[in-house]
Amino acid sequence: MTLSSPRARERQTRRYWTEDGLAEVVLGLGFVGLAGLLWLSNRAGAAQARLWGVVQAGYILAFAWGGRVMVQRFKWRLTYPRTGYLAYPRQRWRRRVVRFIAAAAVLAVVALVGPAAVERTPALYLAALTVGLGGLYLGLAWSQGWARGGGYALVALVSGGAALAWWRLPLLHGWILSGGLHFVALGVAQTLGGGWALGRYLRRYSRPIDEEAL
Repeated sequence: MTLSSPRARERQTRRYWTEDGLAEVVLGLGFVGLAGLLWLSNRAGAAQARLWGVVQAGYILAFAWGGRVMVQRFKWRLTYPRTGYLAYPRQRWRRRVVRFIAAAAVLAVVALVGPAAVERTPALYLAALTVGLGGLYLGLAWSQGWARGGGYALVALVSGGAALAWWRLPLLHGWILSGGLHFVALGVAQTLGGGWALGRYLRRYSRPIDEEAL
């Protein structure tokens, strides 16, 4: 595969998104925040369950919209002045609609089936969550040439093993079954991994392009 092929250029563009580690830091901090919300909601009483559900849904929607915006803002300040701007491919509106409908269908199935699965077969549910997250990161690692993604897949598997071992503990029961252990492990790993990548990137490109030309 040559770099001039469309597939190679698309893969290079995707790798450019993760090269500086900024996306991982933002996503990692978001995961840690979500794990904290899940912990607080599981400590709250049954009367406040609906309120905490609304808070969690609002947090997820706000982060899904604002996370990419935050990464883009940081890139404008740190990445683009050093290594230039690379335009990311825009999806056609029909593809966006199809993906939105597919994501909504998946969320609806999880919302309807998830509680019953947790109640009846919690171990199987945790195993499926672990395999799903691990497979997601492995897929991203392969499609984007993102080596750290393989490490995060390993973190997902390790956190899943810990969840299967500890979900019966009274203090952690609800939090683990809601994915809290997975999110905090992946959040910390991505924050540290992204921070390491960002530090290496800033050392490698210590000055903006305009300053290097002087």
